[in-house]
Amino acid sequence: MFTFGREHELKCASGKFKNKEEAKLLLDVVNVIHDYLEKSAAEERVTQVVKTALVEGPSGVWESAGSWLIKLGNENKVFLGIWRELAKSSKANTRFRVGAHLRYFPSELKTELYETLSNDKSKRVREHVIGNWEFYEKNRT
Repeated sequence: MFTFGREHELKCASGKFKNKEEAKLLLDVVNVIHDYLEKSAAEERVTQVVKTALVEGPSGVWESAGSWLIKLGNENKVFLGIWRELAKSSKANTRFRVGAHLRYFPSELKTELYETLSNDKSKRVREHVIGNWEFYEKNRT
């Protein structure tokens, strides 16, 4: 998995936030992913930390956590299950966050979760997912 290295990624992540608690969520993600890459963190721990950042993180944190999760999913398909789980969340805000990353998923997962989220009970989630899908399809080269 491509990374600029732990120290560089931590420096970049910490520079995005003035609030130390917000930064901590993202720093935890960066650290646990590098621990995983160095084989000192189990998949379960990575899942826990990334899910927390995706669900509880403010703007900037959840987007970055999602980007890291996409990279992880490309390396180890077991992490793709996190997206499926979050797409079934009782919280519309969490499902919205899944939809925000939809276009970056592998094809099969993208299609599967598009079907789920484009029929979501939340109008906000449905409109976001459908709008992003249509924009992506229209502008794909």
